[in-house]
Amino acid sequence: NVMFKEAKMIYVGLPGGPDNAKLDGLYFTQWADPDLGTYQDDYVGSDKELSLGFVYNGNRFDDQFKDGFNSAVPAAGHDFLEGPKVDLNGDGELDTLGMTSFSYFASSGSVSDPSSGTYVGTLQWYNLMEGYLPRPEYPTQQPFIDPITGLAEKIVLSGDPIHGSGWVDGIVLPAGDRRYVMSSGPISMALNDTQKI
Repeated sequence: NVMFKEAKMIYVGLPGGPDNAKLDGLYFTQWADPDLGTYQDDYVGSDKELSLGFVYNGNRFDDQFKDGFNSAVPAAGHDFLEGPKVDLNGDGELDTLGMTSFSYFASSGSVSDPSSGTYVGTLQWYNLMEGYLPRPEYPTQQPFIDPITGLAEKIVLSGDPIHGSGWVDGIVLPAGDRRYVMSSGPISMALNDTQKI
């Protein structure tokens, strides 16, 4: 089953604002709290080449699918089929930007939900959009570290869960209630620029 979403954004500025107004550091983001059956046993992952973020079950069977449907658990995900258009090479040609970061967090985990209802929470969300841990807050940014390579990564959990190779979910945190943030950016928009995602 597939659902397509399209978003169109036109930057119109503020009433009475300057003619040279623009947005900088803009990200298009897909956030998901993808409770897959029983929410306490989920894992998430990413595929940079496909601009894909996905959720899968930490166990072969899930009580809700086994009891309700007598079936193995499916997987689900989001894909940036067409991200924002930007001039990546400075040649005047517009290129389609794919997923530039994938980050995750877990309810009550060491990488937990951004703070709600406070300004500091918006800074934590911005860190996630840029591919960093939510805390410490922007402008301080601490990278996710791949536990296999020891390198900083902005697209995390990009290993192969089928073969158990690379950085897969479950190495840092046990299966649980996951959320993920996949972003495309940063881009700038001048007055009357349009982006369609």
